[in-house]
Amino acid sequence: MKAFIFRATAILLLSSFAISANAATVTGNWLVADAWSLIHDSATPSASSPGDFLRWGTGETISLDLTGTTLTAIGTPSYTLGSTNGASATFTVQDLLLDLSGPSGTLAYSLDVTGGPLDGCSPCVGTLTFAAETFGGPFNSFANNELFLWGGDTENALGIDIGIQVVPIPAPLLLFASGLFGLGFMRRRG
Repeated sequence: MKAFIFRATAILLLSSFAISANAATVTGNWLVADAWSLIHDSATPSASSPGDFLRWGTGETISLDLTGTTLTAIGTPSYTLGSTNGASATFTVQDLLLDLSGPSGTLAYSLDVTGGPLDGCSPCVGTLTFAAETFGGPFNSFANNELFLWGGDTENALGIDIGIQVVPIPAPLLLFASGLFGLGFMRRRG
């Protein structure tokens, strides 16, 4: 009888976990090829901008929570950005909230720049809002696990082009599978 109660409880717990598994932790790899993931001095996409931009380094990531079609940043990750003219910056994601069905959303940030065309931004604190337009490119789209965004902050006269490859972490599936394995083991034992 104890074994039956234990199994029934385990099945109920696993079932409730499977139902709530629509929330998952994912990793975002910043895309840096083809001039993605950069910050520039224009809060509107049609304005002129210097030929030099602050860019992410290769291989940098961000941890995200995916619930339904909503992505939020986990923690407050900081990145060291650089440019070809020797400028450097620290960019910290204070808060990120994206709706992938649009996609649309906001990114609250702090930016501290040394040198280059954005040198006056020391520090800048603000919010980048992601526009609805595509501007003739892949902006504000999410397909094949790749997210492309353009955002602007008119208060600080900054713009951002983002490319992120969203990589699911299969932890919920592994936990579910290990629970099923444990149930099978208990059944053989009992």
